[in-house]
Amino acid sequence: MLPLVPVQEQLRQVAGVQVTPYSGAPGAAEAVRIRGAGSIGSNTQPLYVVDDVPVFQYYIPDPGNDAAAPYPTPLPGDWGNNPLLSVATADIDLIEVVKGAQATAQYGAQGQNGVVRIRTRRGAAGAPLRLHYQGYGSLQQAHSRYELLGAQEYALAVNTVAHSRAQASPYTASQAAAFGAGTDWQAEVLHRAAAGQEHHVAFDGGTAHGTRYYVAADYLHQNGVVRASYLNRYGLRLNLDQQVAQQLRLEGGLGLSQTDEHRTDEGVVTQALLALPTQPALGPDGQYSQRDYAYNPLQLVDEAYQAPQQRRLLARLGAFYQLLPGFTAELRGSLERDAQHLRLRRLAPYGGVLPPYATLQQRSGYRQWVIHPAVRFVRTLASVHAVELALEAHQQRSRREGAIAIDIPGEATNKREYDNRQMLQFELLTGAYTYRGRYELRASLRHESVTQLVAYHQRWFPGAQATWHVEQEAFLSDHALLSKLDVWAGWGRSSNQGLAGQAVLQTSAVLGATTRLDVCTQQEAGLQIGLWQDRLDVTASAYQRQTNCTLVYSLPRPVVDNTEQQTVRNRGVEVSIGVDWQAGRLHSTSRLAAALNRNRVVLGTDDNYLFDSYYLFQNGRPLASFYGYRADHIYQSQAEIDADNQAAHAVGGPSLFYQAASTRPGDIRFKDLNGDARITAADQEILGGGLPTHSLTFTQQLSLGRFALQAQIDGLFGYHQMNTALPYLDALPNASFVGATNVSPRVRERLPYIPATSTNGSFLPVERMSDYVLQSGNHARLTSLQLACKVWEKGPRSVQLWAAGYNLLVLTKYRGFDPNVSAAGADARRAGLDDNRSPTSRTIALGVRATL
Repeated sequence: MLPLVPVQEQLRQVAGVQVTPYSGAPGAAEAVRIRGAGSIGSNTQPLYVVDDVPVFQYYIPDPGNDAAAPYPTPLPGDWGNNPLLSVATADIDLIEVVKGAQATAQYGAQGQNGVVRIRTRRGAAGAPLRLHYQGYGSLQQAHSRYELLGAQEYALAVNTVAHSRAQASPYTASQAAAFGAGTDWQAEVLHRAAAGQEHHVAFDGGTAHGTRYYVAADYLHQNGVVRASYLNRYGLRLNLDQQVAQQLRLEGGLGLSQTDEHRTDEGVVTQALLALPTQPALGPDGQYSQRDYAYNPLQLVDEAYQAPQQRRLLARLGAFYQLLPGFTAELRGSLERDAQHLRLRRLAPYGGVLPPYATLQQRSGYRQWVIHPAVRFVRTLASVHAVELALEAHQQRSRREGAIAIDIPGEATNKREYDNRQMLQFELLTGAYTYRGRYELRASLRHESVTQLVAYHQRWFPGAQATWHVEQEAFLSDHALLSKLDVWAGWGRSSNQGLAGQAVLQTSAVLGATTRLDVCTQQEAGLQIGLWQDRLDVTASAYQRQTNCTLVYSLPRPVVDNTEQQTVRNRGVEVSIGVDWQAGRLHSTSRLAAALNRNRVVLGTDDNYLFDSYYLFQNGRPLASFYGYRADHIYQSQAEIDADNQAAHAVGGPSLFYQAASTRPGDIRFKDLNGDARITAADQEILGGGLPTHSLTFTQQLSLGRFALQAQIDGLFGYHQMNTALPYLDALPNASFVGATNVSPRVRERLPYIPATSTNGSFLPVERMSDYVLQSGNHARLTSLQLACKVWEKGPRSVQLWAAGYNLLVLTKYRGFDPNVSAAGADARRAGLDDNRSPTSRTIALGVRATL
């Protein structure tokens, strides 16, 4: 695995896995969707299982979204960082994505969103002590920037708009000529080159007495591309296995990590984009220059911040005893602890009557205890019948507690505490039978009990899969070309009720919180073909996932009952192709993973309803469907406007206008979809969706002697992004200075049609949701590229130097920093939202690997 690339980014190599970072900030979490978005919940992350222990199931919301918090943030968020930061990439031995119908059914109330299984490294029995080192230094910068008007062009554009409104020019000709390019606010708040480094040291080996060990330490420092943002991570890991006797084996593991972050205010980059190029960064006195309605972006960088610190502990113990040949008993236990401390400072809305700033401290703790006994039987009878049976039990108790203290100058400190507990327990029976290696049947049945929010739920989760190993048939046994041919079909049920923090939906205060009871039923069928001794491997599968969501309202509603049914359906096709070949010393491994997914929502009623400012829930449409107006063209003359208004007068009288009485040439004309000769809310429609329908990943590995090359190319297609800054940047500049912002070069196509003089009036803004600002998110990306060379090798010892790049190239027409970000986190209902929180970066690194 590449140490430079986040672990989740490399999951894209599995067909059907889509990965979207929350932002480009160091350590930012990433939304991982496996076979589409299967729930209306606000957090649809998969279950992570590290060394057979379910972990990272807590969700800690941003306290700034609390109604009692000072100056709350506009979007939901999770101030906890990427949970996989607690597992160093160099410590990972194997990653597996569990997505099949029968396989996810074994995880019951935790398997609905898929499962990511991670196995960390172990020592080798009888191997000598080895020292491993991996380290690199890196530089990163925002891989793209917005195109905005310079000060001189902006001043001339503002004067043009002012003249058309019979207003005086805000800038004289000499002032405009003297501005030049003006202030480049993006350069003011973004690093030209942000430095980073990581160092990982590990010892592993084994003894002749059955001991295997692995000990590692890791340090990571990364400056963000936004000034004053950074991440520090410290990690320790110990894995120990001991073969006590022929029948008894013990194992244990300990992982410790700490992350310290400093994040800038969420609005810093947006304010830098909107800030006027005619405004200097600092005044003559060296103080922040100010606008009348917004903070100087540099002041936000210096005075507003979030500083979360997280400490994680993962400890596990296990005992495995062979009772009889093929019959074993095991007992595993684990403890997960997470302590978080957040320091937050926010500035009040500019010009308000609130105190100029407020500070908040939040301390949160999460504890999870797991005990897992099991008995397993594996035996082949008469060399014909292969039998596997397992009976497992599991009890998982978790507790999330914390306190929030809000300090606003001049007011008493506001303190609140919370304490949430959950218990999950299940019994799992699994079995497999294979006849002569040809016909295989696997089945599982899991009984689950979940106690959460005082509610107690019990569920049964069955699953089954039948596989035909066709290549084992006698009529193909001598086939030289075909090395593998498997055909399978599976069915299973799962849920997300056992994922802490994911089973509650916050609705309006009138209806209260809801408990969401999801049941996901999945069917799939597929085949795998191997040719030329598996040098060519092709896997194809088709699936349908249907999640029935029952919303149980905690407060009475003015309807017959307190429940509501909704369904989320995903249908898709996945194809993976692998090619391995060798010519002399040149060896190549190529992998292609492609997927198609169709997401649809079926509401419990025939009513559609708006969700937030941009989305519509509509029967038969995907989650995260953008809803708004269709732009037609730019009004080029007053005669065009008069013709539209006359048609509106004919229908509703002289008081009605096609769009607005103040419409002027240069404004956007929107389409009248219902034919009533005017633009109303009824002229809105679905404009696109925020969930990609197609994904594609290609990976290539080449090796020639001491040299090795790795590359990963990703693509997402069939979706849109709503950039919350573009409605302002694409609008005509405001000549009044009240609320004035910089604008994009797109206004050039509108300025020629603005009349030289006009009656005083306001132009129709672009702020309304429309396809004029909604953009395609389609893109192809060179995610990673690495060239390595072994400069020294002697037996198992070696030294390798490497150079790598991450996020090097993005081919897209998207006009923001990156077309693949999710400002709303893992909330699939708000997919495709970009609030420019922190640009994603292009990274170049030089590193070394050594084994001594």
